[in-house]
Amino acid sequence: MTKQTVATPKDIDDLTKAELDALYAESNQQLDVLEARWAGLVQQTQHERTHSIGRSLGVLGTPLHLLFNLLMPKDGKESDLLKYFSGLGDADFGTDPEKFEPELLSRRLYRWEYEQKIQARFEKLARSFGDDSLHTGEMVVGPGLLALALARTLALSSAAHRAVLAPVLNAFGDLTKQARARATEARAEKKAAADAEKKASDKKPSPS
Repeated sequence: MTKQTVATPKDIDDLTKAELDALYAESNQQLDVLEARWAGLVQQTQHERTHSIGRSLGVLGTPLHLLFNLLMPKDGKESDLLKYFSGLGDADFGTDPEKFEPELLSRRLYRWEYEQKIQARFEKLARSFGDDSLHTGEMVVGPGLLALALARTLALSSAAHRAVLAPVLNAFGDLTKQARARATEARAEKKAAADAEKKASDKKPSPS
């Protein structure tokens, strides 16, 4: 039997534009499949994320695992302890408000643990993409700025060069205009905030 070998992926710095297009499309498809497989993921607001008591599960996970396991049926027989928890039936977000459902809570805890692991993988992957995009940017910006400076010099030396390079230099000049506009806007906002603070201070009654 012939042994099949898996081709080593091509280094991303060697990929052509067409190969990058294909890799990007494939990556998006894989993410779409993953998102579809985890149907029902809840989206929270920033306020909800900040104040969620779900953050405490990382600390409470072990004792809750043990408690839910004690309360779950064993060999088809309901736990003797479960009846003492019936008053919590409407607090477990379950299907029966009259019954505490440890099986459901245990399954959610199990899901939470996997979601935490997947989140950690995504965070690590996001850092890798972020770091590589910065590194890639460094390899472009360094020679790119030198090339732009040379293009400006060429434009000054020849009308023909200036005509050809006009779109490039106009786009570069627009960046300078935008930066100046943002700086002016920031100064205006800072002044308005200072004026408002002074006005509020002037309205305060002086201590008698």
